[in-house]
Amino acid sequence: MITINLLPKRFKKRADLERINVSIIVMFILLFVIVGLTIELLFATKKFLSANIETLESQQQAYEDFFTSDINQDINNKVAKTNQLAMQIDKIQTNRTSWSELLAELATLTPPEIKLTNISGDTLEKSIKVNGTAQTRVRLLDYTENLENSDHFDSVDLPSSYLSSPTDISFEITANLSQATD
Repeated sequence: MITINLLPKRFKKRADLERINVSIIVMFILLFVIVGLTIELLFATKKFLSANIETLESQQQAYEDFFTSDINQDINNKVAKTNQLAMQIDKIQTNRTSWSELLAELATLTPPEIKLTNISGDTLEKSIKVNGTAQTRVRLLDYTENLENSDHFDSVDLPSSYLSSPTDISFEITANLSQATD
């Protein structure tokens, strides 16, 4: 395809200048529109953030009012008392003696030839006293040895005065509770 330009050069320059001027004017208009939209967006953002700041400030004031109120102070005091009681209960639990375990162990260690008449324990002194009767001295000594070998009892004490009779012996054994029973 052949193109023939019939316009003289001066009209051609003028047409080019007008085209450039129109392009510049369109770019300025486009620039003003973009700047205008950006400014509008910034104003809207500022308004939105201002509203949010006011809401947050009112919420912060409400929280401060609540946390400094008498009701909240009362709740804090109750929570502190409850925590203190829980710590005391935990302390008691760690220092407790498992009497059911001790009695089960004592029942397991007691042979049929030994009859127990009284068992008393002292939690504070961590000791136990066992009263009873034994058919023979040998069975009583075996029973005392079984208690000494147990994990639950330490320092088993059977006074020698109970060993004078060979049969039908009434006795009282004192033993300290070992740390394993705590």
